[in-house]
Amino acid sequence: MRYLLAVLLLSLSLTSMAYKEYPISLDLWEPTDEDWNIVPIVERIHSNLSSVIRGRLDYARRNKLLKGISYTYEQEVLEKYENGQAVVKPMSVEISRMLIEVPFEKFVENFKTADWGINLSQILGGEVLVYERESNELKRPVRQLERMVLTPFSCIDGDTAFNMDMTKVEVIKYEKLRHTVYWRVMFSDNKSTESDVGSVEFRSYESGKSILVTFHSAHRLNLPGEIPMPHFLVRSYLKFFFLKHIENYKKMM
Repeated sequence: MRYLLAVLLLSLSLTSMAYKEYPISLDLWEPTDEDWNIVPIVERIHSNLSSVIRGRLDYARRNKLLKGISYTYEQEVLEKYENGQAVVKPMSVEISRMLIEVPFEKFVENFKTADWGINLSQILGGEVLVYERESNELKRPVRQLERMVLTPFSCIDGDTAFNMDMTKVEVIKYEKLRHTVYWRVMFSDNKSTESDVGSVEFRSYESGKSILVTFHSAHRLNLPGEIPMPHFLVRSYLKFFFLKHIENYKKMM
């Protein structure tokens, strides 16, 4: 019954959430050099997208892109390598895309790509530690560690047993017409997130007159008590919230 109540509460809305500090637990975990090698793992997820879904996204009409499109599916995902061995797990995967009618240059000027996490729709708070910056005059973050605590309840601004708590390594790539953040969850203080690996891409669209935002990520989540969340619930959760995240970016413009 409490899980049904949790799903029902998703539809309610909260006007604002004050960002709180949730320090990264570096006494429990700290990244190694190998932990930053996540781009090939994420790009493998991209390459394994089915041709059917890829076609639907590539040929989506503009009015559908403006509203947002999201597909979810289940797939065996290579999450990481341990002692030279591939760790493959069944995961729930989402790909969510939305068109924002703001010029690409204006968007990336007003929205710092490295702040993608602190601007998610359901964020309660967290902490960001920058480990490396660009060597040019811009000095933008290219490697950072981020803890984010998100609530699944849009009507409750506070700590609950259902909060999603995760600490990620993030690698950020800046190209002329595209910015991409790659991530992988390395630690979860409340054990809510077993696996989470993916990316968010901000891409110039319509000759730079607008921007296309795409999330593509794979997940294994837990309910309170480290009970694995069924894939059908995870997929519903992902489809709902990732479009909501992009809508939040859109509102910021």
